[in-house]
Amino acid sequence: MPAERRLLFLAPYPPRRDALHGGARAMASLIGGLAERHRVALLCLRDEAEAGIDPMLRERCEIAEELSRRGG
Repeated sequence: MPAERRLLFLAPYPPRRDALHGGARAMASLIGGLAERHRVALLCLRDEAEAGIDPMLRERCEIAEELSRRGG
């Protein structure tokens, strides 16, 4: 069996399985799958109007944090 790894994901938006764009859905799938076998930390940027990190990911990740993205 492969060794457990510690993985850090930095995302430009919150990964969600129900997101409106494919990038967020693809990231949610990738991170969720890897978090089943490895220790995962997720940091993402979030606009106030966006939904947050998918609850399934929050449960699977060791760390799941959102940082405020402020418009310029």
